[in-house]
Amino acid sequence: MKPIVRDAATVICVRQRNNESTIKNKEINSSDFPLKPGTLTAIGEFSWTFDSSFEVLLGQGEVVNWLKSTPDKIAIMEYPGEFKFPGGTKDEGETIQETARRELAEEFLIDVPDEAVLR
Repeated sequence: MKPIVRDAATVICVRQRNNESTIKNKEINSSDFPLKPGTLTAIGEFSWTFDSSFEVLLGQGEVVNWLKSTPDKIAIMEYPGEFKFPGGTKDEGETIQETARRELAEEFLIDVPDEAVLR
């Protein structure tokens, strides 16, 4: 069997804060977030300390639950504790930058600004 190779894009959204808002010894705890019981069970209670000027955007893993979906309503099933970067395969005629922009918009339901820098 011959392997199939496809062009794809994974989007890693990183933003650097300016000096005034750099995070210095910022502590976050599991109690700071409205975590679902399944998520807390999967990842456990936590306390993390950050010292950074970078932020990264991640999405929670989810799929359509076909067993609970009906023709009128799609039921979404989340994977507690699983987070992902947006991404997917390149459509016919798209550039890799267009693929990255489209996947980001589709997976996070946002409008990607034209001035967003893609590298």
